[in-house]
Parts: sequence; C-alpha cells; structure tokens
Amino acid sequence: MKRFIRYIKTHPFDATLWGIIIVGFLLTAYFLLSVFFPSNQNQLFGNRLSGINTVKITNKELSAKEEKLTTAGIKNVNITINGKIINVVVNSLAPLDDKAINNLADATIKLFNKQELAFYDLQLIIAVYKKPEVEPIFGYKNANSNVFSWTKNKGVTS
Repeated sequence: MKRFIRYIKTHPFDATLWGIIIVGFLLTAYFLLSVFFPSNQNQLFGNRLSGINTVKITNKELSAKEEKLTTAGIKNVNITINGKIINVVVNSLAPLDDKAINNLADATIKLFNKQELAFYDLQLIIAVYKKPEVEPIFGYKNANSNVFSWTKNKGVTS
C-alpha cells in the first residue's frame, strides 16, 4: 500500500491517466452489459400497454365478436389480441369486391365500443380460403384514426 501511495505522489499524471482509463472502462462495461443483457423486469411492450386493464377484452367477448362477423360467404373469422393490436383474420369462400370489403370493415368497427376503438389498433386481414394464389388484403386502423388504410388500393372507409 505504501508503494502505491508513493507511486501516486511521484507520478501524478500517470495516476490520473490510469484513473480516467479505469473509470472509462467501467462505464463502457456497464453500457455494454445493459445493452446486451437488459433487465428482465422490463416488459415486452414497455409502458405502451398502461391502461390496458381498463379496456380488457375477454376471450368470451372475442368469440362472440367472431360469430357476429361470420356471415354468408365467410368461411371463418379469428380474432386475436397482441399488445395493443386486434388482429381480425377473415377467410372468405371467394374473393371479395371493394364494397364487400368496406362493409366488412364497417362491421368490424361496429363490433367494438368507443373505449376499445380509442385504445386498440385494428388490423383486418382478408384471405380467400384454400386459395394461396389470391393475395390477402390487409387493412389497418390506428386507434387515433376513424378509417382503415388498405393494401391493393382498396380506398378508405369509415
């Protein structure tokens, strides 16, 4: 210990330089560890899901909504929730025209109350049952919007 103190007194520049290097190394190590090994306490979606318990949709409610959307020409409907996105997957028996797609989007919006629509984003996926050559049509409605945006130039619906 005496040699160490004597070294610091006789070589103050070197001691300061080594101190800066050690502190820099520790800060770099802390940064790299926090980037590559984040805390397990962090949620997958961060704080974006705060308030989800006030607008929670149960599986029973989702099943009832699926039944309401299943009409003539629709093989099946599957509704799932991932975070703040409600995915509505519709398998139709034949390709739908623009009017039918817009009616389906309107019916989907009417399934949810104002609180749910203000919190969740809706993603509507329309596919033709057992016809992979027909590309699915995607519609997306942000919680802050009243309209869907569509792939394949399907226009806008309210």
